[in-house]
Amino acid sequence: MGTLTVADLKTEVKSFHGNRTDLDSRLVRFLNFAQIRIARAYSWPEFEKQATATGSFVNDLTDRFITLPSNIRSVRSFVLEDTSQSHKLAYKTPREFDRLYSGTRHSSKRRPVYYTRWQEIAEVSPVPDQAYDYEIRYVVWPTDLVNDGDTSDLDRKDELLILLAASIMHHSLGNTTKGRDLFGMFARLIEEAARDESVEPDSEIMAAVNDQGRIEEYWTNPFINGMPR
Repeated sequence: MGTLTVADLKTEVKSFHGNRTDLDSRLVRFLNFAQIRIARAYSWPEFEKQATATGSFVNDLTDRFITLPSNIRSVRSFVLEDTSQSHKLAYKTPREFDRLYSGTRHSSKRRPVYYTRWQEIAEVSPVPDQAYDYEIRYVVWPTDLVNDGDTSDLDRKDELLILLAASIMHHSLGNTTKGRDLFGMFARLIEEAARDESVEPDSEIMAAVNDQGRIEEYWTNPFINGMPR
């Protein structure tokens, strides 16, 4: 999370317009606008979450609905957990999902294969034949800043938040030149931050090798792609 409190952030933003006080009531609003824009700009790891959920089983068509975590932005994976038979459900858009039913709601029950999302509700198909456990990887929106003691969910990005909020503030006042200058500073820093987040040398795909440096049986390892280096 951030290291500066809302009170600290407001002080820094105010410094970009000579510490005038007539905009004090709008500073938190500018900071929240900035948070959302930064969250949209890149898939920051601090917003990546994982949760488990258990579907209901009352043996009717409502068993197809699963409540998702609150404040969810997007689902990255939806896995049905069933010991050795676990599998990832395939996502379908709501329109595609409705076409699966061909105009009727099938009541036959078995292991779900597909899912769709409508707001904070997931719907699976076919209708489950028991109460399955699910593992969900998802992305959330940042929590709104409210009180002076709050800190941002953005991890060590206070400078980005300050610069963008100050830019938004100046644009709101019609100071477009100053707003563009601040946004230019922000753009350079967020590019550096995104580039730093994307550097993961251990994520390179290569053949798996044993402790003698020999290639393992490739057909047993789904991550093998190419030759070892």
